[in-house]
Amino acid sequence: LDPDYFTRRDKVVPQHLRVLPAVATREAVSLLPKEILSYYVTSLRLEDRCDSALLVGRFLRKKGDSVDNIEKEWQKLNDTIKLREEGNVFFRNGKFDRAASQYKQCLEVCSETNTGGQINAALYYNRGKCFYAMSQYQDASTEFTQAISIHSMYSDAILQRARCHLQMKDRKKASANFNRYLTLVEGTREHPYPPPYKGSNCFFDMPSDVTYRQVESVKAEMEKHRIADISSNQRHSNTQSGMSSFIEKSKAKLFSGLCNKKGVTNQVVVNKRPRQNGTELRITDGSNLRSSMNSNSSTPGTKFVRFLGDPPSHAPSMRSSNDPLRNEFDMKEREP
Repeated sequence: LDPDYFTRRDKVVPQHLRVLPAVATREAVSLLPKEILSYYVTSLRLEDRCDSALLVGRFLRKKGDSVDNIEKEWQKLNDTIKLREEGNVFFRNGKFDRAASQYKQCLEVCSETNTGGQINAALYYNRGKCFYAMSQYQDASTEFTQAISIHSMYSDAILQRARCHLQMKDRKKASANFNRYLTLVEGTREHPYPPPYKGSNCFFDMPSDVTYRQVESVKAEMEKHRIADISSNQRHSNTQSGMSSFIEKSKAKLFSGLCNKKGVTNQVVVNKRPRQNGTELRITDGSNLRSSMNSNSSTPGTKFVRFLGDPPSHAPSMRSSNDPLRNEFDMKEREP
């Protein structure tokens, strides 16, 4: 096959998520063994790639090769397309009960093996929209849950289920679904595509497709109903924790540099504890360093240690006793 079939120039898509266009799918069928052709057509139908499935089915029927179950699969494909389109027409005309009935018949055609697939998730979602429009929020929530069980990252279904719980006055479940929606959307900003064989079983209506304006609209809706944005609070908490940790590390690094840097002129207050075989020195808190240095009499148990060398970059420059700036500095140091 031409490798350009697997190239997406609009954005980088992982190889395990790339699919053949409809025309290339028909050509690829000629390379597949006959024993799996009917399964391949079924997979195309369940993944809602009906255009590709139609081309493949016509090609196989025209070719005249005996393929097991291909006629049966061809009939299911045509029934699926017909029933779903009828349901869409009823929905657009506001006949939600008849649309839900057509979607149910389509599900009976597509769910004979309970294999899931994109088309089943979309049909459950469409039925949920019908029940929501008829104010049957419990039934709508059930349909949205069925869709999410097939496609765990179905962003629209998660959002609509949150609104169902909101209408049923179940604020706890509504908050959980709203925040699940926001968490998925924000998580895909860094990782828009799931790894192979992980995450959702489907790849459509993903959280990475949600726009910034849609996110802001959902947050405004949550604020209107006084539902807390847990993800925002968590980000704020992480920011505060990270800032505190950064400050503490900076303080520790600065103090360590003042005490341990070699080749600089500095003064460090240490405790002197008598010991039988020598003297043990332990660095104390540097908060009383300035007062100890300015004191005329040394504190008992305290001694000064001087490291010879150039002054560090953060140390004040040495000035003569006649320097007015130094005299002003000394006066400020002696102020209570």
